[in-house]
Amino acid sequence: VGLLVASTADLAENRTDEELTAHALDLLRSMFPEEVVDGAKLLEAKVTRWRADEFTLGSYSYLPPGSSPQDREALAKRHGAVFFAGEATELHYPSTVHGAYLSGKRAAKEALGHLGIVAPSRRTRAKGRKGPVANVA
Repeated sequence: VGLLVASTADLAENRTDEELTAHALDLLRSMFPEEVVDGAKLLEAKVTRWRADEFTLGSYSYLPPGSSPQDREALAKRHGAVFFAGEATELHYPSTVHGAYLSGKRAAKEALGHLGIVAPSRRTRAKGRKGPVANVA
């Protein structure tokens, strides 16, 4: 996953998906042996244009001066049968897609619990890997 911010993100908005993918591969070649990067099979490259998205216009949450992480916890509190999710409600990974995803999982579990439904859990182990089984909800 590559993430561009500030003026770099502005410049990227005007580049094609192909140009951005080629640039990402060039960056990888600067960090790893060229034969490793070129020998790997690129399965897919996805480019988002966060600033051009009509629903976000490039926005994400931040804590302004005078606020605290507890404000994020307050945003995540349910009101009756209404549950809240989104990166702004995530204490550990705010302002990220990962935080939005995790908060959605959290809110879904809370909603299921409110309905008296126990969320199923999956137990997985990486193929061929020894060691403890990880719980994945």
